[in-house]
Amino acid sequence: MKIVKATPTDLNSIVAFNRQFHLDIPGFRWDTKPWIAEQIQKGTFHVLKDGNASYGAICVQTAIYGLPETDAYVETIATKEDLHRRGYGKQLVDYAAELARSEGKSRLVVESFVEYGVGDFYTRCGFDLESTSGKFGDHPYNVFTMKL
Repeated sequence: MKIVKATPTDLNSIVAFNRQFHLDIPGFRWDTKPWIAEQIQKGTFHVLKDGNASYGAICVQTAIYGLPETDAYVETIATKEDLHRRGYGKQLVDYAAELARSEGKSRLVVESFVEYGVGDFYTRCGFDLESTSGKFGDHPYNVFTMKL
């Protein structure tokens, strides 16, 4: 298996991966075709593939307005639902960390809605739960950081 930059042919697979974490919140865009297509065009989506089969995807932002220049940000990460807990998510996180390091970043940041219940995944991947958190609409989220 290898991780490659996503292309427009990966759009439907990424939408399907990301629909797993959809929340009915005004402004929730992370599973919409327009937003994902825009990120693919920007080169921020990467797909875990074996041949033509896709197993997961991660969107890594290394330059976002308001983000410290030292940080990279995991915007989304998802694997096929029937392949959870098999190490594919960790492979994607490791790839994101290496990508961020290669661009001179010293920290990888991810925010995750509390209701997803995936905090243990992030800490097992090497992230630390920060004391700060936030809300998107009425939905609280945690902030996790990894020193690179």
